[in-house]
Amino acid sequence: MHCPGWLDKPAVKISASLLLAFFLLYRAGLFYLQAFHGFAWDYSINWTAALALREGLSLYDRPALQQLAIAHIDSGMSGLFGGRFTSFIGLPTTAIAHLPFTALAFDTSVWCYRVLSLLAMLAAVVITGLAVPPAHRRRTWLVGVLCLLTWHAVPFSLQLGQVDAWVLLSLATAVFSASRQRWLGCGMAIGLAVLLKISPAWLLFYCLLQQRWRVLAGAALAIGAGLLLALLSQHGRDLLQFFTVILPSLGDSPLHVQNQSLGAWLARLATADVQLLSFAAGVGGWKLVGAAVAGLLLLLLHRRAGKAVSADGLAIAILLALLAGPLTWDHYLLWAIVPVMLCSVQLSGRGLWLLLVLLLPLAWPVPYPPADAVAAHAVWRLATGLQVLSVLLLACWLVWQRRPAGR
Repeated sequence: MHCPGWLDKPAVKISASLLLAFFLLYRAGLFYLQAFHGFAWDYSINWTAALALREGLSLYDRPALQQLAIAHIDSGMSGLFGGRFTSFIGLPTTAIAHLPFTALAFDTSVWCYRVLSLLAMLAAVVITGLAVPPAHRRRTWLVGVLCLLTWHAVPFSLQLGQVDAWVLLSLATAVFSASRQRWLGCGMAIGLAVLLKISPAWLLFYCLLQQRWRVLAGAALAIGAGLLLALLSQHGRDLLQFFTVILPSLGDSPLHVQNQSLGAWLARLATADVQLLSFAAGVGGWKLVGAAVAGLLLLLLHRRAGKAVSADGLAIAILLALLAGPLTWDHYLLWAIVPVMLCSVQLSGRGLWLLLVLLLPLAWPVPYPPADAVAAHAVWRLATGLQVLSVLLLACWLVWQRRPAGR
């Protein structure tokens, strides 16, 4: 005869539910304060670039964009557009995507953009949940909401006004399309993510290994359409400048702790430099090491999965894209919500708790140790990559346990 344990008692379940409800309310309030307050630095750059499109200016003319920002936002914009990472360095398609928001005053447009970005994140969670069997959807959605409420990258991205929400939505759509074997739509969704950030191209590398040609065709259609649209800007001069000047200038990614690629963390561990808050110092050859590790994991994923391209395989490739970098800003880590949601389907009990413990570092911001602290205690170097380590361990575990459907 089964004797229910104390965990099965109604009073315990009710108490646990109330505690969870209070915790979620607390996190929701804290989330609002973090996400909807503070200046949207990255959005201001993209918004100004969209204004430049309307004015017929080059997206990469830093002095012109600086004057435009000062005139339409405020004098505080004089500190922007002076270097690589304080200027517009995206594809023209990113500026085109921000064009509708230039019809509004800057402050109003920031609020609208943040709300729409939050809705896009919630939509991504819903769509990812639809990619799993119905019996697992409630738990998968709960995991997704917990990630949104607890991971630091989520409100930080909203505060900055970044495009991560739209990347997340595109990746979720790709995974959902793969679960329904809608390969052309899957490829188009990946292509949209690539147009916003280059890193999701790792999903295309995986599809190339798997010889999933319809996915690659869909991605080519989306990317091709985006680049053709970008030709309208400055008659293609901006697009040419991006590939010949801007992209090569980003080759040596910064050592700064905000760079959460595997190569950047390895560089911080190996370098004698104690200035880990520098955007000037690069990671050097370590970016190749990080990419090589991600590449080896991608090959292992391909071998263990055979030719069974699936939603799970694409989700693992998202983690590998974050590891490979070479430039993975800390707010990019919210893309990992998709693979974590899918991973939760395979776990129960202790396994699910172990997953949550493994991902605990994602709940806190990356530490910003001053040079004297780094010089005195090497542990600070390790601490700047705990989030990378979480993603790496999760990726290794998911690749190792991956099996094709018939094996």
